[in-house]
Amino acid sequence: MERPPLHSHAPNSSAPTPLESHAKARFSARFAGINTRHYSNLTLQLLAKAYPRVCPDCRVPMTTPVARRESVVRCGDCHRQASLTAGTPLHHFKLPLWVFGYLLSEAMTTFPQMISAAQIRRRLGVSKSTSLLLKRRLQLFLTDLVPVIKERMAGDLQKEFAGLVLPANSDVSKVVRGKPVVHMDTLALFSATQRANGGRSRHRHSGQTASIYLTEKVAEERGKFQIGTLVHTIAIKQGPVILDSVPGVAQKNVQPLFSFLPQQTPTFTDDGYPWLSRYNRNHRAVNHSARAKDKKRNVWARNRWSRGGVHNQVAEGTQRIVKASFLAAYGYFNPKFSQLYLNEYSALKSIRVYGLESLLKSPIVSIVDPKYSGSPAGDLKPTPPDFLRRKIAENQYIPPTIEERGFLDNQNSRRQIRGKLRDLFNDNDFFEAKQAHVDYLNFWQDAPRWKRQHERQYGAIARKLWTVLSRRESALLSNIASKYELSHTLLVRIAREWSRLNIAEVQELKRSSTQDGKLRVWVRRRIDILPDLLYSWDMERYTAADKPIPDTVAELPKRERVGGSGMSAAKRNQFIEEMMR
Repeated sequence: MERPPLHSHAPNSSAPTPLESHAKARFSARFAGINTRHYSNLTLQLLAKAYPRVCPDCRVPMTTPVARRESVVRCGDCHRQASLTAGTPLHHFKLPLWVFGYLLSEAMTTFPQMISAAQIRRRLGVSKSTSLLLKRRLQLFLTDLVPVIKERMAGDLQKEFAGLVLPANSDVSKVVRGKPVVHMDTLALFSATQRANGGRSRHRHSGQTASIYLTEKVAEERGKFQIGTLVHTIAIKQGPVILDSVPGVAQKNVQPLFSFLPQQTPTFTDDGYPWLSRYNRNHRAVNHSARAKDKKRNVWARNRWSRGGVHNQVAEGTQRIVKASFLAAYGYFNPKFSQLYLNEYSALKSIRVYGLESLLKSPIVSIVDPKYSGSPAGDLKPTPPDFLRRKIAENQYIPPTIEERGFLDNQNSRRQIRGKLRDLFNDNDFFEAKQAHVDYLNFWQDAPRWKRQHERQYGAIARKLWTVLSRRESALLSNIASKYELSHTLLVRIAREWSRLNIAEVQELKRSSTQDGKLRVWVRRRIDILPDLLYSWDMERYTAADKPIPDTVAELPKRERVGGSGMSAAKRNQFIEEMMR
């Protein structure tokens, strides 16, 4: 028998079946224009595929229906009974099963417009608490689909980009054309106005997260601190979307959200992810704050939205739709439940892309909790009534407290980039230098004392070399090393790092091309200000190990001389070796 269309609204001409109780039959009779039998079968199919029941004794699927009980099945061999709804988002469901299938179909049809609890209340004529609980049940079911969606995304990306390496410092538009490149960005929802903040401006908080938090005094008076929701977006053009609620845009808050993606997946972002290039060599970023070279005619650069095929329009376009949909449907929701609403949107979008039947090819829960696996015929096992409450609590977002937020602000204030460097880093040509400078700030904040002492010595030598160089003429490093009694090997290491970050012009003449067999290196500055950088430590290897790595440290000179620190080279080497033990 062919199943009726998914969104069929044929009149319900059939009389109430024996599977329905008298109360459920009276409720269904109010909706003569809805094909309740179709939506009831749809709900049963969803429960059977997503949360299958297996007899604990016979180890066979429990698929035989029980007369007069639409949500109960039994084992065909031992007749053990089990509820299809127990331990699922429909736990203790008192309405007819067709209601859930109907709401899911309506949500899929009206997407990207979301269905609110108030709309459910008007359509079904139920109470406010019942409509809100129906909304939560729908959100929990779609939340269970998110891990399946992530697994599907990871598999598709792995097949598409296996072994791909994007060209460095060149146009990548031809390489990624027509391919599912990952775009990431953040969005602030339901920002608190200055009126909601007690008429006070936010002088202490800055950045995108300032609008979602109240000031400390107002928060203490009202008993809540976070008002809005900060959304992290992972989007693929004409593909799935993953939305997450985060307290801030720091690395520790954002990086775990895309750990499911395959390594080296091409990822396009803005300049809010300066640390991502250390972990993903196919990460590319566009600087939205890039300034025009001709500042007399223009303020902003023409390529600040797209440069060399790198842009972030997919994530920003998705966020525009999310913001319009949420404002139209909800107006506002508590940040505590924000993850449920975001999971609902992500799952509905992915259903449009992959299809519901494709996502349910394998069960969401392969083995249901044994306490929901059924009981002998005629013997009903009690189930905990707080299952839904615990399930909702597990998927809630926990906002930071005033103390936690204050600590984060104080910590981030020490890592702010100076004003002159900020203007310099607005140029796309120095994006790598900005990333390296942020690494330095993070390193200096978190590194132990002996590592900071080692880095301070190399930084002093780098600043000394920088003051000697000029922007007009190139200087030979061997002459500088002999004049100021510095290590030529160390100066070459520093110059090569500057060349990689595009802040200095370096020309090398290999040993095989010189008469005396010595390396010749000429250096010329490209900018006036030297940003603080790491020279003795690589940030990626530093974060991966607690002990120093010998091959990343340049060898210090052996001859006796007194440097700017007031100790000879031999004593300095001995001091470093003692600290490294």
